[in-house]
Amino acid sequence: MPVRRAAGFLFGPGRRPRFAWECSWLALEAGFGKIHDLKRRKIHSPGKKNPPATPGGKVLVREFSARYAGGIPPWQIDRAQPEVLRLIRQGKFQGPVLDLGCGAGDNAIALASCGFRVVAIDPVPEALRRAREKASQLSLDPPPEFRTGNALSLAKSGLRVATVLDSAVFHIFSDGDQERYAREVGSVLVSGGRLHLLSFSERETRQPGPRRLTLQQISRPFQAGWVREEAVRCRYEDLVRADGAHAWRITFRKL
Repeated sequence: MPVRRAAGFLFGPGRRPRFAWECSWLALEAGFGKIHDLKRRKIHSPGKKNPPATPGGKVLVREFSARYAGGIPPWQIDRAQPEVLRLIRQGKFQGPVLDLGCGAGDNAIALASCGFRVVAIDPVPEALRRAREKASQLSLDPPPEFRTGNALSLAKSGLRVATVLDSAVFHIFSDGDQERYAREVGSVLVSGGRLHLLSFSERETRQPGPRRLTLQQISRPFQAGWVREEAVRCRYEDLVRADGAHAWRITFRKL
């Protein structure tokens, strides 16, 4: 059911959702494209308990492109992350919104269904193709703008946004790249704007997956010019773990 039709069905003819909880319920129940009956796959990985950081640049793009070429990557659950819907329900997004590492676009579509202007970036062409295909099946006003982009190269983008969403990107980077990440995000975020960040936590010991980070490790690059407003233990849904991965949901506000 197109989102515009769904909004009329759920909230009355011609009426857009007025409240954050309505948006999140619409996002969860109306659907985005094809929401599959997910089949969890057993994926073997001989890596260490805490995998190394992913190399940046072209190596990163090649690695993630290979995951998409192999079919459905573990993080593509074809619906918005529950923690993102929770933030929408709590009214913690202000537009415009930048979605970093948007993948197949489900979080961006959830936000756009609530009327937010969303720019969503990913360095992998196949991820963006899937995201655009999903969005094209819906009547979103405004639709998300899907762009090729990298979380480590934002300063020259010309973007100025009120909220940045990072659903499981930060934890792939090395310590040095995380410092660069904080600078780049700060370059596009307005004063008083917020970064909502989802990261695997140190409690997640099951493989496969990215680096596992403590609250202190995640917070380290955000010491100067930022304030940490919230840190919540949560779950990050994927196709590997039936109960989701142990994660942190953290909100930083730029001073």
